[in-house]
Amino acid sequence: ASISLAVTDRSWPRVGRALDLFAWTASPLARLTWRRLGMDAGLVFGAVLVAFRLANIFPWDLPTLDMHAYWTSRAAIDYSSFSPFIIGAYLYSPAFAHAIAPLTALSWPIFAGLWTAILFAALAWMAGRWSLPLLLFSVAVPLELMLGQVDILIAVAIVVGFRYPGAWALPLLT
Repeated sequence: ASISLAVTDRSWPRVGRALDLFAWTASPLARLTWRRLGMDAGLVFGAVLVAFRLANIFPWDLPTLDMHAYWTSRAAIDYSSFSPFIIGAYLYSPAFAHAIAPLTALSWPIFAGLWTAILFAALAWMAGRWSLPLLLFSVAVPLELMLGQVDILIAVAIVVGFRYPGAWALPLLT
């Protein structure tokens, strides 16, 4: 019995020091920092992607993305020349084209960067501290952001629509 007590007495200070490494999480400011880490890291990731889009760096500048279809709606919408099987075809309502018309007046890299920033801001608002885990461990969210699809904005409209029913107009526009 005296041997096990001696081993316990010698090993406890090491365990106590290991537990002290996480003592910083006990302060309110540290807990707030730890809670915001996922959202802040997601926003930094988004800022890097926006910079890539603004700099027109391959593969972030491909014109086959959904957001390119939104951008091309500025010229004219010819539904007869598009089909669901054509990549980059604008198959949305003309009302959506009118709603994003001020953005489509910008050049392609600026439009792509701004659209990506809007999507990342929407993701950070909805997911909060889960933004980074969604970016790292899901397939759908990074793909939505890469292609610039409108689905994240539709999700925002659904969330806001629970409080303000007029927000349901965005999914109707698309």
